[in-house]
Amino acid sequence: MINSLKITPIALPNHKSSCPLCKNAPHQMGWVMGSNTQNLMIVRGSAIIDNILLESALSYCPICDFGYFYPAPPGDILQSFYTKGGGGGPLGTDETELSELMNPYHQRDVNLLFQIASECGLSLGEIRGKKILEIGPGLSRYMSTFIGLGCEYWANEIGEETSDFIERVLKAPVIRGPLEEIESVYDQSFDLVFTKDSLEHHANPAASLVKMKQLLRKSGWLIISVPNLNSHTFKNASITHPYYAYPPHLNYFSKTAIVKSLNEIGLCNIEVRSFSFPSEIFYCMELCIKMGLVSPGFDALRKLGDSEQNERLLVVAQRLD
Repeated sequence: MINSLKITPIALPNHKSSCPLCKNAPHQMGWVMGSNTQNLMIVRGSAIIDNILLESALSYCPICDFGYFYPAPPGDILQSFYTKGGGGGPLGTDETELSELMNPYHQRDVNLLFQIASECGLSLGEIRGKKILEIGPGLSRYMSTFIGLGCEYWANEIGEETSDFIERVLKAPVIRGPLEEIESVYDQSFDLVFTKDSLEHHANPAASLVKMKQLLRKSGWLIISVPNLNSHTFKNASITHPYYAYPPHLNYFSKTAIVKSLNEIGLCNIEVRSFSFPSEIFYCMELCIKMGLVSPGFDALRKLGDSEQNERLLVVAQRLD
């Protein structure tokens, strides 16, 4: 059975921050995820970028149920980090990367995400022939699905090598640079804005969501996939969790936080599902067993995969104004 370990936020002395998502709560006290038996240390993150030491703390906003690193790295340093590849190093050969894109293992994850999107009210049939913008695609494992539906596929990417790869090898147009800096000429240009594993990287997530809406045409759809702040594994094993990563991951969303934010900018038909890719379930199951958070067995595995405490959230919303 799942260990009902109680998570207790730990006050961080003299730490005041403004939540980057709900701007109406300035200078709230910062909190740090912790528990009475795990993660009792203040959960901090540090990194060296361009020979500059960055340090931050994983804070919590009780108003919108949102986790975020504060202070966020300066914008120019963060942009340099992602432009150079986000710390992941250079891409491999074209042949190697294309082979990876066609891996059936990854296609199963792609199919699952679109299956859940359909359950949220947006079927693949509605996307057919539409103009799509994928934000932060990396090597874009989702591009082939969109192209197969006859879509006009565009990418917004900040990484130089990744942008070159998409243009040269995948033959798709790229809008380069940060999402928030996309020129207004592209506003109301897309029928679908899609982003997986991107919004957690953004230093100003509120501004990112506003820009996503601006890019949508009337009746256009938004699909977002992000790590779940209320994942059982993340809340109980934050510092060892694969999504605990500073500075790549600056934001940790909950269902409450994302719905509140999308409501405030006027998006409609908002649906949110908690889910995990199969690889995430088994990885986190192994982590929980090692830490004594669950007992081995299929019952614990089923509960990890069937609750609101899954590893990520899939969000579907629509612009109607």
